[in-house]
Amino acid sequence: MFDENGRLDTVKAPKVAERFCQFVQQNPNDSMAPLWLYHALELNVMMKNDEKSIELCNQLMKQYPDSKWAPKGLYVLGSFVYERDYKDLDKAREIFDRILTDYPDSEIIESVEASKKYLGWTPDQIMADIALKQFKEGPSFESDSIEEDEE
Repeated sequence: MFDENGRLDTVKAPKVAERFCQFVQQNPNDSMAPLWLYHALELNVMMKNDEKSIELCNQLMKQYPDSKWAPKGLYVLGSFVYERDYKDLDKAREIFDRILTDYPDSEIIESVEASKKYLGWTPDQIMADIALKQFKEGPSFESDSIEEDEE
């Protein structure tokens, strides 16, 4: 699905996404269906096909709300469609809050919390905040490494 430069192949990717959707339509009870639907969502997000991405996320939430792919789909939707493409920070925040409320044990909770904290920030602003936090905390030394150096 990617060309020799690592860019998404805009001819192959839509066909692959459609095949993923066909699999889900033909095999809705298959244990892999939520994963393939999520991958179709990811591909549409990469292609910046926002309306289709929203449709696929809605389908994922309706058909497979208890799968581990449901909060991941919401996260992709909030981060890339609403924050990146639409610049709708209120909607992105609403989605992040929904994940935090509905999926508190999800493996992506830390990422969701960070995304919510840095919502609307530029990469430079985020890096500056992280660097400032590290500077304020100062260097951390483990007592074992200090003792070894002294010997």
